[in-house]
Amino acid sequence: MFSNRPLSYLIWESVLQNIDANKRFFLYQQCPALRQTENALPLKVDTLLLDGSVFTVNDAVYKVGIVRKYHTDKGGSAVECDVYGFSEHLQSDGVFLGFVKEKEEELREVRKGKAILLGLPDTADKSEKLEMLTKFINETEEVLYRANLRRNKLPPPFDHFLQVKVSTKYGFREIERVGYIRTISDASDSLFKAVFQKRNTIWIKKLEIENSELLERNLGALNVNLKVRIRNMTIKWGVFMENIQNVLDYENHPLETIEISRDHFVRQENILYHPIVNTAQKLIITVSESDLSELINKRVHVRKTSNTRNKVIALVNHWLENGKQIRSCFSFEIHNKLDAKNTIKEIEEENRKMNWDLKLNVLPTGSRIPPNA
Repeated sequence: MFSNRPLSYLIWESVLQNIDANKRFFLYQQCPALRQTENALPLKVDTLLLDGSVFTVNDAVYKVGIVRKYHTDKGGSAVECDVYGFSEHLQSDGVFLGFVKEKEEELREVRKGKAILLGLPDTADKSEKLEMLTKFINETEEVLYRANLRRNKLPPPFDHFLQVKVSTKYGFREIERVGYIRTISDASDSLFKAVFQKRNTIWIKKLEIENSELLERNLGALNVNLKVRIRNMTIKWGVFMENIQNVLDYENHPLETIEISRDHFVRQENILYHPIVNTAQKLIITVSESDLSELINKRVHVRKTSNTRNKVIALVNHWLENGKQIRSCFSFEIHNKLDAKNTIKEIEEENRKMNWDLKLNVLPTGSRIPPNA
Protein backbone atom coordinates (compact mmCIF):
# COMPACT_ATOMS: atom_id res chain seq x y z
CA MET A 1 0.00 0.00 0.00
CA PHE A 2 1.08 3.54 -0.72
CA SER A 3 1.32 5.95 2.19
CA ASN A 4 0.00 9.51 2.04
CA ARG A 5 2.45 10.51 4.73
CA PRO A 6 4.76 13.27 3.40
CA LEU A 7 8.51 12.81 3.35
CA SER A 8 10.45 14.35 6.20
CA TYR A 9 12.88 17.21 5.58
CA LEU A 10 15.93 14.95 6.02
CA ILE A 11 14.57 12.41 3.55
CA TRP A 12 13.81 15.18 1.05
CA GLU A 13 17.41 16.36 1.41
CA SER A 14 18.74 12.89 0.67
CA VAL A 15 16.39 12.37 -2.27
CA LEU A 16 17.05 15.75 -3.89
CA GLN A 17 20.83 15.44 -3.68
CA ASN A 18 20.74 12.24 -5.71
CA ILE A 19 18.27 13.33 -8.39
CA ASP A 20 19.56 14.28 -11.84
CA ALA A 21 20.20 18.02 -12.06
CA ASN A 22 17.66 18.51 -14.85
CA LYS A 23 14.92 16.82 -12.83
CA ARG A 24 15.79 19.14 -9.94
CA PHE A 25 15.33 22.15 -12.21
CA PHE A 26 11.88 20.81 -13.13
CA LEU A 27 10.95 20.23 -9.49
CA TYR A 28 12.11 23.75 -8.64
CA GLN A 29 9.84 25.12 -11.34
CA GLN A 30 6.81 23.03 -10.38
CA CYS A 31 7.08 22.90 -6.57
CA PRO A 32 7.52 26.32 -4.90
CA ALA A 33 7.52 24.72 -1.44
CA LEU A 34 10.77 22.88 -2.28
CA ARG A 35 12.69 25.84 -3.70
CA GLN A 36 14.46 26.97 -0.56
CA THR A 37 15.58 23.44 0.27
CA GLU A 38 16.50 22.69 -3.33
CA ASN A 39 18.70 25.78 -3.62
CA ALA A 40 20.45 25.11 -0.31
CA LEU A 41 21.58 21.60 -1.28
CA PRO A 42 24.65 20.99 -3.46
CA LEU A 43 23.71 20.67 -7.12
CA LYS A 44 25.57 17.73 -8.67
CA VAL A 45 26.27 18.02 -12.40
CA ASP A 46 28.13 15.44 -14.46
CA THR A 47 28.78 17.71 -17.45
CA LEU A 48 28.17 21.42 -17.95
CA LEU A 49 28.87 22.81 -21.43
CA LEU A 50 28.72 26.57 -22.06
CA ASP A 51 28.55 27.63 -25.69
CA GLY A 52 27.42 31.19 -26.31
CA SER A 53 23.74 31.53 -25.40
CA VAL A 54 23.29 27.75 -25.21
CA PHE A 55 24.19 25.62 -22.22
CA THR A 56 24.05 21.87 -21.71
CA VAL A 57 23.54 20.16 -18.35
CA ASN A 58 24.35 16.45 -18.54
CA ASP A 59 22.40 15.33 -21.63
CA ALA A 60 19.92 18.23 -21.73
CA VAL A 61 20.50 21.22 -24.01
CA TYR A 62 18.93 24.52 -22.89
CA LYS A 63 18.41 26.88 -25.79
CA VAL A 64 16.54 30.10 -26.45
CA GLY A 65 15.54 30.55 -30.09
CA ILE A 66 13.18 32.50 -32.30
CA VAL A 67 10.30 30.50 -33.75
CA ARG A 68 7.45 31.31 -36.12
CA LYS A 69 3.89 30.75 -35.12
CA TYR A 70 2.82 28.65 -38.10
CA HIS A 71 6.09 27.52 -39.69
CA THR A 72 8.10 26.48 -36.67
CA ASP A 73 11.43 24.75 -37.01
CA LYS A 74 11.97 22.51 -34.02
CA GLY A 75 15.27 24.12 -33.17
CA GLY A 76 14.29 27.73 -33.68
CA SER A 77 16.66 30.40 -34.92
CA ALA A 78 19.69 31.03 -32.72
CA VAL A 79 20.30 34.53 -34.13
CA GLU A 80 18.39 37.79 -33.88
CA CYS A 81 16.14 38.57 -36.85
CA ASP A 82 13.60 41.10 -38.09
CA VAL A 83 9.84 40.53 -38.42
CA TYR A 84 10.40 38.92 -41.83
CA GLY A 85 12.89 36.40 -40.48
CA PHE A 86 16.08 37.97 -41.89
CA SER A 87 19.14 38.05 -39.64
CA GLU A 88 20.76 41.19 -38.24
CA HIS A 89 23.51 41.40 -40.86
CA LEU A 90 20.83 41.96 -43.54
CA GLN A 91 19.25 45.00 -41.89
CA SER A 92 21.09 47.45 -44.17
CA ASP A 93 19.11 48.06 -47.38
CA GLY A 94 22.25 47.81 -49.52
CA VAL A 95 23.34 44.49 -48.03
CA PHE A 96 19.77 43.18 -48.19
CA LEU A 97 19.33 44.05 -51.89
CA GLY A 98 22.65 42.36 -52.67
CA PHE A 99 21.50 39.26 -50.80
CA VAL A 100 18.19 39.19 -52.73
CA LYS A 101 19.96 39.58 -56.07
CA GLU A 102 22.29 36.71 -55.22
CA LYS A 103 19.35 34.49 -54.25
CA GLU A 104 17.51 35.32 -57.49
CA GLU A 105 20.57 34.37 -59.54
CA GLU A 106 20.98 31.13 -57.59
CA LEU A 107 17.32 30.28 -58.18
CA ARG A 108 17.62 30.83 -61.95
CA GLU A 109 20.70 28.62 -62.17
CA VAL A 110 19.19 25.81 -60.10
CA ARG A 111 15.99 25.87 -62.15
CA LYS A 112 18.07 25.51 -65.32
CA GLY A 113 19.96 22.64 -63.75
CA LYS A 114 16.74 20.90 -62.78
CA ALA A 115 15.33 21.28 -66.31
CA ILE A 116 18.49 19.73 -67.78
CA LEU A 117 18.40 16.89 -65.27
CA LEU A 118 14.77 16.11 -66.09
CA GLY A 119 15.74 15.57 -69.74
CA LEU A 120 18.49 13.07 -68.93
CA PRO A 121 18.02 9.28 -68.78
CA ASP A 122 17.00 7.83 -65.44
CA THR A 123 19.88 6.79 -63.20
CA ALA A 124 20.23 5.48 -59.67
CA ASP A 125 20.86 8.92 -58.18
CA LYS A 126 18.65 11.02 -60.49
CA SER A 127 15.62 11.04 -58.18
CA GLU A 128 17.80 11.96 -55.20
CA LYS A 129 19.33 14.89 -57.09
CA LEU A 130 15.90 16.06 -58.25
CA GLU A 131 14.61 15.93 -54.69
CA MET A 132 17.57 17.99 -53.48
CA LEU A 133 17.13 20.60 -56.22
CA THR A 134 13.38 20.82 -55.62
CA LYS A 135 13.93 21.38 -51.93
CA PHE A 136 16.45 24.15 -52.64
CA ILE A 137 14.06 25.82 -55.10
CA ASN A 138 11.17 25.73 -52.61
CA GLU A 139 13.29 27.15 -49.80
CA THR A 140 14.72 29.91 -51.99
CA GLU A 141 11.26 30.85 -53.30
CA GLU A 142 10.07 31.16 -49.71
CA VAL A 143 13.01 33.45 -48.87
CA LEU A 144 12.32 35.63 -51.92
CA TYR A 145 8.62 35.76 -51.02
CA ARG A 146 9.50 37.18 -47.61
CA ALA A 147 12.01 39.54 -49.21
CA ASN A 148 9.31 40.87 -51.53
CA LEU A 149 7.02 41.51 -48.55
CA ARG A 150 9.79 43.42 -46.81
CA ARG A 151 10.64 45.52 -49.88
CA ASN A 152 6.99 46.47 -50.30
CA LYS A 153 6.48 46.99 -46.55
CA LEU A 154 3.66 44.46 -46.40
CA PRO A 155 2.74 42.53 -43.23
CA PRO A 156 4.86 39.40 -42.57
CA PRO A 157 3.13 36.02 -42.96
CA PHE A 158 3.87 34.94 -39.39
CA ASP A 159 4.55 36.13 -35.85
CA HIS A 160 7.84 35.56 -34.05
CA PHE A 161 8.15 34.22 -30.53
CA LEU A 162 11.04 33.56 -28.19
CA GLN A 163 11.00 29.92 -27.18
CA VAL A 164 12.87 28.13 -24.42
CA LYS A 165 13.52 24.57 -25.47
CA VAL A 166 15.14 21.67 -23.62
CA SER A 167 16.45 18.84 -25.81
CA THR A 168 17.59 15.41 -24.67
CA LYS A 169 18.26 12.11 -26.39
CA TYR A 170 14.63 11.24 -25.66
CA GLY A 171 13.25 14.24 -27.55
CA PHE A 172 12.53 17.85 -26.68
CA ARG A 173 10.01 19.93 -24.82
CA GLU A 174 9.13 23.60 -24.94
CA ILE A 175 9.26 25.19 -21.50
CA GLU A 176 7.95 28.61 -22.41
CA ARG A 177 7.08 30.74 -25.42
CA VAL A 178 6.73 34.53 -25.23
CA GLY A 179 6.51 37.44 -27.65
CA TYR A 180 9.74 38.42 -29.37
CA ILE A 181 10.26 41.68 -27.50
CA ARG A 182 13.65 40.85 -25.96
CA THR A 183 16.95 39.84 -27.47
CA ILE A 184 18.09 36.22 -27.43
CA SER A 185 20.97 37.25 -25.15
CA ASP A 186 18.63 38.78 -22.58
CA ALA A 187 16.36 35.75 -22.65
CA SER A 188 19.33 33.38 -22.33
CA ASP A 189 20.58 35.36 -19.34
CA SER A 190 17.19 35.00 -17.65
CA LEU A 191 17.19 31.25 -18.28
CA PHE A 192 20.74 30.85 -16.92
CA LYS A 193 19.87 32.83 -13.79
CA ALA A 194 16.69 30.83 -13.23
CA VAL A 195 18.77 27.65 -13.14
CA PHE A 196 21.86 28.79 -11.20
CA GLN A 197 21.33 32.20 -9.58
CA LYS A 198 20.27 31.31 -6.02
CA ARG A 199 22.35 28.20 -5.45
CA ASN A 200 24.93 27.90 -2.68
CA THR A 201 27.02 24.97 -3.89
CA ILE A 202 27.51 23.35 -7.29
CA TRP A 203 29.63 20.23 -7.87
CA ILE A 204 30.62 19.67 -11.49
CA LYS A 205 32.52 16.65 -12.76
CA LYS A 206 33.34 18.28 -16.09
CA LEU A 207 32.96 21.91 -17.16
CA GLU A 208 33.56 22.64 -20.84
CA ILE A 209 33.63 26.25 -22.01
CA GLU A 210 33.28 26.71 -25.76
CA ASN A 211 32.32 30.36 -25.37
CA SER A 212 32.13 32.13 -22.02
CA GLU A 213 29.90 35.10 -22.91
CA LEU A 214 26.88 33.70 -21.06
CA LEU A 215 28.94 32.90 -17.97
CA GLU A 216 30.75 36.23 -17.81
CA ARG A 217 27.56 38.25 -18.33
CA ASN A 218 25.88 36.57 -15.37
CA LEU A 219 28.64 35.95 -12.83
CA GLY A 220 27.74 39.14 -10.99
CA ALA A 221 24.14 37.98 -10.59
CA LEU A 222 25.01 34.68 -8.91
CA ASN A 223 24.80 34.10 -5.17
CA VAL A 224 27.71 35.94 -3.50
CA ASN A 225 28.27 32.87 -1.30
CA LEU A 226 28.24 30.43 -4.22
CA LYS A 227 31.08 27.92 -4.23
CA VAL A 228 31.67 25.73 -7.26
CA ARG A 229 33.75 22.56 -7.15
CA ILE A 230 34.99 21.32 -10.51
CA ARG A 231 36.91 18.12 -11.14
CA ASN A 232 37.76 18.62 -14.81
CA MET A 233 37.62 21.80 -16.87
CA THR A 234 38.16 22.40 -20.58
CA ILE A 235 38.52 25.95 -21.88
CA LYS A 236 38.33 26.36 -25.63
CA TRP A 237 37.76 30.07 -25.90
CA GLY A 238 37.18 33.28 -24.04
CA VAL A 239 37.21 33.14 -20.25
CA PHE A 240 39.23 35.30 -17.90
CA MET A 241 40.27 33.32 -14.84
CA GLU A 242 39.89 36.39 -12.63
CA ASN A 243 36.18 36.35 -13.41
CA ILE A 244 35.60 32.81 -12.14
CA GLN A 245 38.15 32.42 -9.36
CA ASN A 246 35.83 34.03 -6.79
CA VAL A 247 33.19 31.32 -7.23
CA LEU A 248 35.54 28.41 -7.89
CA ASP A 249 36.62 26.61 -4.70
CA TYR A 250 39.96 25.61 -6.21
CA GLU A 251 42.03 26.15 -3.05
CA ASN A 252 40.16 23.49 -1.07
CA HIS A 253 39.26 21.37 -4.10
CA PRO A 254 41.90 21.71 -6.85
CA LEU A 255 40.96 20.59 -10.33
CA GLU A 256 41.99 17.10 -11.36
CA THR A 257 42.60 18.30 -14.91
CA ILE A 258 42.38 21.58 -16.77
CA GLU A 259 42.63 21.64 -20.56
CA ILE A 260 43.38 24.86 -22.41
CA SER A 261 43.43 25.43 -26.15
CA ARG A 262 45.80 27.64 -28.07
CA ASP A 263 43.04 30.15 -28.85
CA HIS A 264 43.19 31.18 -25.24
CA PHE A 265 46.78 32.34 -25.43
CA VAL A 266 45.73 35.05 -27.88
CA ARG A 267 43.31 36.56 -25.39
CA GLN A 268 45.06 35.92 -22.11
CA GLU A 269 48.71 34.97 -22.36
CA ASN A 270 49.26 34.57 -18.62
CA ILE A 271 46.46 32.02 -18.17
CA LEU A 272 49.01 29.20 -17.90
CA TYR A 273 50.38 30.80 -14.74
CA HIS A 274 47.08 31.44 -12.97
CA PRO A 275 46.64 29.77 -9.54
CA ILE A 276 43.68 27.72 -10.82
CA VAL A 277 45.98 26.22 -13.46
CA ASN A 278 48.97 25.90 -11.13
CA THR A 279 47.04 23.98 -8.47
CA ALA A 280 45.40 21.54 -10.91
CA GLN A 281 46.64 17.98 -10.63
CA LYS A 282 47.24 17.92 -14.37
CA LEU A 283 47.47 20.53 -17.12
CA ILE A 284 46.50 19.57 -20.67
CA ILE A 285 47.49 21.91 -23.48
CA THR A 286 45.81 21.39 -26.82
CA VAL A 287 48.46 23.28 -28.79
CA SER A 288 51.70 24.51 -27.27
CA GLU A 289 54.13 26.99 -28.73
CA SER A 290 55.39 28.10 -25.32
CA ASP A 291 58.49 27.21 -23.30
CA LEU A 292 57.32 24.22 -21.27
CA SER A 293 60.09 24.60 -18.70
CA GLU A 294 58.57 27.89 -17.54
CA LEU A 295 55.26 26.31 -16.57
CA ILE A 296 54.57 26.25 -12.84
CA ASN A 297 52.38 23.17 -13.12
CA LYS A 298 54.82 20.33 -13.71
CA ARG A 299 52.36 17.59 -14.68
CA VAL A 300 51.61 18.49 -18.27
CA HIS A 301 50.18 16.66 -21.25
CA VAL A 302 50.57 18.27 -24.68
CA ARG A 303 48.03 17.12 -27.24
CA LYS A 304 49.68 18.85 -30.16
CA THR A 305 52.86 20.84 -30.56
CA SER A 306 55.26 21.83 -33.29
CA ASN A 307 58.72 20.24 -33.20
CA THR A 308 58.30 17.81 -30.31
CA ARG A 309 61.97 16.85 -30.47
CA ASN A 310 63.18 20.38 -29.72
CA LYS A 311 60.58 20.79 -26.97
CA VAL A 312 61.77 17.65 -25.19
CA ILE A 313 65.47 18.48 -25.61
CA ALA A 314 64.97 22.02 -24.29
CA LEU A 315 63.05 20.61 -21.32
CA VAL A 316 65.77 18.08 -20.46
CA ASN A 317 68.51 20.71 -20.77
CA HIS A 318 66.58 22.90 -18.36
CA TRP A 319 66.37 20.02 -15.88
CA LEU A 320 70.12 19.35 -16.16
CA GLU A 321 70.94 22.99 -15.47
CA ASN A 322 68.35 23.70 -12.78
CA GLY A 323 67.35 20.31 -11.43
CA LYS A 324 64.15 18.41 -12.09
CA GLN A 325 61.34 19.09 -9.68
CA ILE A 326 59.87 16.10 -7.89
CA ARG A 327 56.78 14.63 -9.60
CA SER A 328 57.46 16.47 -12.85
CA CYS A 329 55.84 14.59 -15.71
CA PHE A 330 55.47 15.76 -19.31
CA SER A 331 53.74 13.72 -21.99
CA PHE A 332 53.21 14.41 -25.69
CA GLU A 333 50.77 13.08 -28.28
CA ILE A 334 52.00 12.25 -31.77
CA HIS A 335 49.27 10.71 -33.90
CA ASN A 336 51.27 10.03 -37.06
CA LYS A 337 53.20 6.77 -36.58
CA LEU A 338 56.06 7.80 -38.86
CA ASP A 339 56.45 11.16 -37.11
CA ALA A 340 56.38 9.41 -33.76
CA LYS A 341 59.02 6.91 -34.82
CA ASN A 342 61.35 9.61 -36.17
CA THR A 343 60.86 11.86 -33.14
CA ILE A 344 61.64 9.04 -30.71
CA LYS A 345 64.73 8.09 -32.71
CA GLU A 346 66.01 11.69 -32.68
CA ILE A 347 65.47 12.05 -28.94
CA GLU A 348 67.23 8.74 -28.24
CA GLU A 349 70.20 9.84 -30.36
CA GLU A 350 70.38 13.09 -28.42
CA ASN A 351 70.14 11.09 -25.19
CA ARG A 352 73.19 8.98 -26.15
CA LYS A 353 75.16 11.95 -27.46
CA MET A 354 74.61 14.04 -24.32
CA ASN A 355 74.98 11.09 -21.91
CA TRP A 356 71.62 11.81 -20.36
CA ASP A 357 69.99 9.32 -18.06
CA LEU A 358 66.69 9.90 -19.83
CA LYS A 359 63.89 7.34 -19.61
CA LEU A 360 61.58 7.58 -22.58
CA ASN A 361 58.28 5.74 -22.21
CA VAL A 362 56.21 5.25 -25.35
CA LEU A 363 52.56 4.51 -24.62
CA PRO A 364 49.69 3.77 -27.01
CA THR A 365 47.31 6.70 -27.54
CA GLY A 366 44.75 6.89 -24.77
CA SER A 367 46.89 5.05 -22.23
CA ARG A 368 46.89 6.26 -18.65
CA ILE A 369 50.12 7.83 -17.49
CA PRO A 370 51.50 5.82 -14.55
CA PRO A 371 50.78 7.63 -11.25
CA ASN A 372 54.43 7.37 -10.17
CA ALA A 373 55.76 8.83 -13.44
